[in-house]
Amino acid sequence: MDAHEPLNDIDRLKQENSELRARLADLETIIMRMPVPIAISEDAESTKIEVNPAFAALLGIDTDMNASLMGESAADLPFHVYRNGKRVAGREMPQQRASRTGREVHDELEIVRDDGVHYFIYGSAKPLFDEEGQVRRTFSAFVDVTERKRAEKALEESMQALHHANEELQQFAYAASHDLQEPLRSIGSYAQLLQRRYADDAEASEYAGFMVDGVARMSTLIHDLLVYSRVGSGALRRRPAALDNALQWGLLNLERSIREQNATVTYDTLPELIVDEGQISQLFQNLIGNSLKYRATLPPLIHVSADEAMDEWIITVRDNGIGVDPKFHQHIFGVFKRLHGREVPGTGMGLAICRRIVESHAGRIWVESDGKNGSAFRFALPK
Repeated sequence: MDAHEPLNDIDRLKQENSELRARLADLETIIMRMPVPIAISEDAESTKIEVNPAFAALLGIDTDMNASLMGESAADLPFHVYRNGKRVAGREMPQQRASRTGREVHDELEIVRDDGVHYFIYGSAKPLFDEEGQVRRTFSAFVDVTERKRAEKALEESMQALHHANEELQQFAYAASHDLQEPLRSIGSYAQLLQRRYADDAEASEYAGFMVDGVARMSTLIHDLLVYSRVGSGALRRRPAALDNALQWGLLNLERSIREQNATVTYDTLPELIVDEGQISQLFQNLIGNSLKYRATLPPLIHVSADEAMDEWIITVRDNGIGVDPKFHQHIFGVFKRLHGREVPGTGMGLAICRRIVESHAGRIWVESDGKNGSAFRFALPK
């Protein structure tokens, strides 16, 4: 036959058949060499399944056993399949579900072999249809996610251990803070008695005064530690609450200080959010109290505002105080972090408590200040 002579129908079919066989051989070679576990059923019901060497090695079987994976001898296979800790029956395997429903099935399974080796695999089984739209076989591919599952388990165990240690630490801080109050009150009472008894002795009175002052500062510190430990322990009593009400409770507790310093506190309408109202009240009290303590020469001017963002509300407490140097913006939210001496009262716990309250509500808190012209303490709470 001349090389340029057109092929007849028989020759064309032979050529197409040869090309098709070659393509099928290539596909089979690709599947067999793929490092990804792959399984293909031989029938519409997926009673017989063929797996590639990668899957066979994972299952601990020979490739010769492929045809009987779901057949009568399936019970004799050297592995078992589990889903969420429960044994998976043949009918509930992803291939059978895909055959039965005609839909792609995504699944995560645990393979436990008789030799003690086990794997976690994740993937999907997809039905393949004939020209009439009927399922003729299924194709599935999985990936070995054993290392990921082990890492997740290790992380979960670490988180549980950390949570347990944190709970114990909080309980210790609470118990220690609570139990220290009683002896401290006793020391304070006797120090005041000594101060009154030796009022005529200047030196003794001065020493007794130091004791009274030290006891007062220690009592304040223990109180703040108690508040700090309480914020991080137990479940939040969250419910829909108007932040205006929380602000008013905070202002009520600061009424005397506001009046003594001739301060002016103004505020915009604040939103209603799902929060622990008591803790948010403490948050406002601490932030406004901080503005009162770190005042400038002029009477304090404090304004509380709210800005709505896409998925959160940002609340701002702005003042005309001495400000915060930018290099200390992160420092001041730490426990016992103070930028000033005893000329400004406080324990260095106020802003640490604020941060803990905000973070317990899945929020964030920060300060904006140039260190000269007041400060804007801002915290964001999710809607």
